[in-house]
Amino acid sequence: MCGFLFLSSKRPLKEEEVAKLLAIGKGLKHRGPDAEGYHLTKDRKKFFYHTRLSIIDLDSRANQPMIKDDFILVYNGEIYNFKELRQQLIERGAHFFTKSDSEVIIECYRFYGVKCLELFTGMFAFCLYDRKKDEILIARDRIGEKPLVYYKDNDKLIITSEIPIILKILKEIYNTKPSINPEFFSLFFLGTYQHIPEPFSAWKGIKKLKPGYYIFFKNDEIAEQGFYYTPLIEPKYLDYSESKLINLIKEKLIEAINYTTISDVPIAILLSGGVDSSIIAYVIKKILNKEIIAYTYGRDYKDDEIWRAKTVAENLKIPIKPIYFNEKEILLRLKNIISIYGEPLSLYQFVFSDYLYEKIKEDGIKVVITGNGADEIFYGYISYPKTFLFSYAIKLLALNRILSNKELKKMKYFITAYKQKLPYNRDLVNSLFNEFEPLIRPFRNRFLIDFINFWALISENAHSITLVGDISGMKNSVEVRSPFLNHKLVDLAFSIHPKLKIKKFFDKRGLYTKWILRRAFNVEEISEILHRPKVGFGFYVLQDSSLPKGIQLKKWAINTFRCIYDVDIKEISEVF
Repeated sequence: MCGFLFLSSKRPLKEEEVAKLLAIGKGLKHRGPDAEGYHLTKDRKKFFYHTRLSIIDLDSRANQPMIKDDFILVYNGEIYNFKELRQQLIERGAHFFTKSDSEVIIECYRFYGVKCLELFTGMFAFCLYDRKKDEILIARDRIGEKPLVYYKDNDKLIITSEIPIILKILKEIYNTKPSINPEFFSLFFLGTYQHIPEPFSAWKGIKKLKPGYYIFFKNDEIAEQGFYYTPLIEPKYLDYSESKLINLIKEKLIEAINYTTISDVPIAILLSGGVDSSIIAYVIKKILNKEIIAYTYGRDYKDDEIWRAKTVAENLKIPIKPIYFNEKEILLRLKNIISIYGEPLSLYQFVFSDYLYEKIKEDGIKVVITGNGADEIFYGYISYPKTFLFSYAIKLLALNRILSNKELKKMKYFITAYKQKLPYNRDLVNSLFNEFEPLIRPFRNRFLIDFINFWALISENAHSITLVGDISGMKNSVEVRSPFLNHKLVDLAFSIHPKLKIKKFFDKRGLYTKWILRRAFNVEEISEILHRPKVGFGFYVLQDSSLPKGIQLKKWAINTFRCIYDVDIKEISEVF
C-alpha cells in the first residue's frame, strides 16, 4: 500500500518547485514509510512521486515510480491475482525484472490496453503514463477501496492519493487556493452519508475518481472515460438449489480470503466475534491452514465484543490480543483524521479504527484483514428484515411499475430531509444518481432491498466500508484488506434472491439476517457466534457516551473542517 503524486505542467518546472513538490510528497509518508522515489521527465513538465509500504516483493527494484520502456507507473494497492496474470503474460512473451504486482500492471496494459482493468482482482488506484503516446491513464478498483483524487485547469493536471496534497501544491507552487463547493455539503446530510460522495468534493476543481472508473488524459485533457465495471448479475436471480448456492458462496469467499493472505510480511485479522470476521478466521486457520494473529477491540475486559472474539480465537487456536480503548480525546482524533482527508467526516468508527491500527502498528504488523462489506452484500443490518418486507410489498402491489427503485430511494431521501429540516438539493441528488447510472442499471427490476444495498456498497456507506479502512489504516501505515469486497463475490451475492439472505420478516435481534452466509459456514468452532445478534463496531464504547451524534456531529465536523482549512463559514451556511 502506498501514496503517490503526479503533476503535469504546461511549462517546465523550476528547481525550487521540484524541491517543494518533494517536500509536499513527504506529506504522504504515512501511506508508505518504507521507501520513496520520484521522477522528472526530461522536458521537466511531468513529475512523479511515490512513497511505498513494502508488502509484496520487498526488493528495492519494485520501488516506484516504476519506469519500464515507454511506461511510468505510480500505484497504490494490491492486484491479488498478479501471479496468475504474470504467468499468462510470460506465455505471451512478456519479460519481468521484479516479482511485483506493479510490473504486472504495466505489462497487462502493454498487451491489453484499457481492457487490462477487467482482468485485475484487487484494490487499486494508479496513474500510468505512456511516453510514446503521451497519454495518461488513471483508474480505480471496482468498489473504491483505494482513493484517487485529481485537479485540472488550463495550466496543470494533479493526480494524487489525498486532497490536502492538491491544496498544498496549489498554495505553495501556484499561490492559489480553490474555493468551496457549498452546494455539495448538502450531500453530507443526505440519508446515512457521513462523507461527501464521489465524484464530488468540498473543493471546486477537485474531483474523486468513481469506483470502477477510468480516465484517459491526452495533452492533459480528458480524451476518454467510463466505467470498466458493471455488476455481472443476471436479469433473474440464480435458480439454483440452496445447497449449490452455499457451495458457490464457500468457493468464492475462500478464494477471496486466500487472496488477502498473500503477503511477504506478517498479517493479522480484526476479530470482533461477529459473523463476518469469525468466518474469515475459520477459513484462514481451518481451510487454508495458515497461521495468523488476531486483534480484538473493546472498552474493557468485560466488553461482550472482546468475550466473543476470545471465544472464537480459543476454538480455532489463534493467538489473540485485546486492545482496550481508553482514548479520552476522541474528537481530537477525529479532527486529525479530517485534516488528513481534506473534507468533513462524521463517523466515530474512524477514531476507533485509528486507535486500533496505531496499536497494531506498534507490534510491527503491516497487513490486517477485516470483514467490511459483508453486511451490504449479504444483508446483515438489524433493520433489513423490515426493509425486505417493504420491498416485498412493493413488488406484490406492483408499485415498482409506477416508481423505480431509484425514485423510491430519492423519495426516502426527500422525506427524511423534510422531517429533519435538512437541506435537500433535488438537482444535485439527481446528478449523484446519474453519475452511477451504468452501475445501478442492472438493479432496476430487482427488489428494492437489492438496490439499497448495492447503492450503500458503492456510495452511501463508503465511509464505513472503504474510507474507514483506507484513511485510518494508512494514517498508521497499515494496509487493510477486505475479502467480502472481492468483485466476484459481490456479483454472486447480488445474484442471490434476498429471501435466502433474510429468513424472517420479523426479526428484531438480527438473528436471521445473512442467513445463507451463516448456513454456509455453520461449523462447530464458530456456530455459537453465528447465532448471536449483530453488534456494531465500537457499540459498547459509545454506549454511555455524551459525545455529539447524528446531525450535531455533522455540524461539528463541518465547523472543524472550516477551522482546519480556514474556510468562510458563510459559503457553507448558505446551503442551510
